[in-house]
Amino acid sequence: MPGEQPSEEVKAVVDAIAHAIVQRRHLSFMYKDRYRRVMPLVFGRSKDGQWRLRAIQIGGTSESGKAGDARQRIFNLTSMSEAKVHDTTFKVPRQFEPDDPFITEPEVLLEFDPKHPA
Repeated sequence: MPGEQPSEEVKAVVDAIAHAIVQRRHLSFMYKDRYRRVMPLVFGRSKDGQWRLRAIQIGGTSESGKAGDARQRIFNLTSMSEAKVHDTTFKVPRQFEPDDPFITEPEVLLEFDPKHPA
């Protein structure tokens, strides 16, 4: 997509993702026409160059039927819309690994002190 400008919807989703990660707030969005609510962890480019979000899904639905099982998932930015940052905050999950093997170029990363997790 060299030279192409992202749509206003994509900009709004990216802004919401960044805000939610930095503020440690729940994020909801539509993903492939299904509502998702997550704790966002890392946003950036994956090995294939696509923009992706790693998050723990805590609510909503999924194609697999396993939504809300508190497992980490990867979401592709091109399939996300209607993002909303919620007032609900969260603590850094114990299973969070800042060196994400899938998102090789992180743009926004959940920050924490491993000696004193919040």
